[in-house]
Amino acid sequence: MEKYTEARAADLWCQVMATKVDEGQRGRFKRDDRGFLVRIAPYDLVKLLEPQAPRPRVLHLAHYTRLVGQPRTARMYQSLRHEFYWPCMALEVVHTERSCTHCA
Repeated sequence: MEKYTEARAADLWCQVMATKVDEGQRGRFKRDDRGFLVRIAPYDLVKLLEPQAPRPRVLHLAHYTRLVGQPRTARMYQSLRHEFYWPCMALEVVHTERSCTHCA
């Protein structure tokens, strides 16, 4: 949890979003009860804003763990987008799937 907080504090995009939320320019973003930045999606789904540093680990766990069995791009993106949000997430999912030697 502490590493995540440090990564969020160091991430420029998260800093900009936090500043906007703190100044009242919320838009689709707000803070949850634990102080994390979240995005309110349609149908009131809450998605955690993911800083740059932990994204490779999140992508790795969403693709390479035995539990998920190396899903293809669409399935991997669908599972991630229910919990997380960051700019260009779909492109990073495509890159992760294309760089997998087992899937190639």
